[in-house]
Amino acid sequence: MSHPNPTPSSTNKNRKFMTKARNFEISVSYEGLAVSKKRRSLAELKRQYAG
Repeated sequence: MSHPNPTPSSTNKNRKFMTKARNFEISVSYEGLAVSKKRRSLAELKRQYAG
């Protein structure tokens, strides 16, 4: 039995897995972590964790 030529979608090797944000939040909550909704700049984080 021969197979037809592969479709373009099945040969697309550039697809990347991306999780949904809600699924990620639930997953990390099971590990006792939390996802912060607050966006902070790199400078703010450096100040917070520098000391």
